[in-house]
This record gives sequence, structure tokens and C-alpha cells, in this order.
Amino acid sequence: MKKIFCIFIILALVFTMTSCGQTKPGDLPSGNTESSISPTQTMDAFLKALKARDFEAMKEYYEGASDDFDFSNEAENPVMGGMAETLLDKIFDFDYSLDNETISGSNATVDVHFTTYDVGALMEDILNDMLSDYVALSMAGLSQEEMEAEVNKIISQKFEEAIKKAEKNKEITVTSELVKKDGKWLVKNVADSDDFMDALSGGLMKFAEAMADSLS
Repeated sequence: MKKIFCIFIILALVFTMTSCGQTKPGDLPSGNTESSISPTQTMDAFLKALKARDFEAMKEYYEGASDDFDFSNEAENPVMGGMAETLLDKIFDFDYSLDNETISGSNATVDVHFTTYDVGALMEDILNDMLSDYVALSMAGLSQEEMEAEVNKIISQKFEEAIKKAEKNKEITVTSELVKKDGKWLVKNVADSDDFMDALSGGLMKFAEAMADSLS
């Protein structure tokens, strides 16, 4: 049973580090250039890029490597079934607002208020719902390989049904850091920020961490 749950956790963790986007200099507020836009405007451009999954545009506003956000190979893993693209669609379908810009020399912070889907709670519900299915399967005389295949199939089905009915009502606020380089504000490496990635994934990171702790 622990091995089956570990497979589920690995699946969850894959998606806690996912993002990318679309925005172009022409999308910036009128009268601004890339070298003069504020931290808030830079964060706004970055998040628009994130939503649209435009890696090239994201490079203009991001200190880190945009390749850090390309999980297309992992998403094609057969273990994922049909879950990957459905989940990615939900993760990138976030709304946001920005405020509380603070500048201190070449560093700045901006608060990002995410409104997204409660993916962590959804995964928890699916996992709890799987317990009865697992008990039934464990008594069916299946081999370990057959058991894993059936469990993955059931999880995938339950996930597809649940995620399509999910509502965008989870609100999470994170404070993101920016740095000024060569006269231009850049978003610091959010791939290293647990809070940002948890907000982006709708609480999936904290859920996965809690599950991993319970299995250790």
C-alpha cells in the first residue's frame, strides 16, 4: 500500500514545479520601456507570460532559467495517464492581482494574490476515496503489477472527473522578490520558492509534502 501511495506522491510532486507564459514588450503599459517599467509592471508581465506558457516571453522578465518550467517530458509519462494536460490547464488558469510594491535599492517585493483551483484538497479527497477501492482490489487476488495498474487507472478516472468540476475559489497570497539588473527589474527565481509554487499549484505542494511526511 505504501508503494501505491508513493507513486501518487511522485505524480503530485511533478506538478508542483510547473509554469511558463506569454507577454511581449508591446503588452506593457503605454509610455514604458523594458528598462523603465516598475517591479509591479514586471511581475504583471511575468504572470501573463506564465498563464500563456510562453517561455520566450518569460525570459524577458525572469532572472532564472525558463527551462526550469518545462515539464513536458514528465507530463508524457505513461503513469500520468490522461491527467497531466488536464491538471496543467487548471494550474495555468489562475487569476491574480498585485499590490504592496516595496523597493529597497536594487531589490523589490510585490504581493501576488492568486485565485485558483484547490488542487491540494481535490487530491486529498481522491486519495481518501481510493481507500475503499484499494481494499476491494487487495482482496481480488491481483499481482503487484496488476494492482498498480488498476490503482493508477482508478486514480486517473477519479481525477479527471473531479478536476473538471473543480471551482476556481482558492485564494493564496505570496510575496515575490525582484532584483534590478542593468537598469531592468527581473522576477527572482520563483522555482525555488515553495510558497509561490504552492500557490501556483493550488496547494498541491503542501499536500504532497504532508503525505510524504506521513509515509516517512
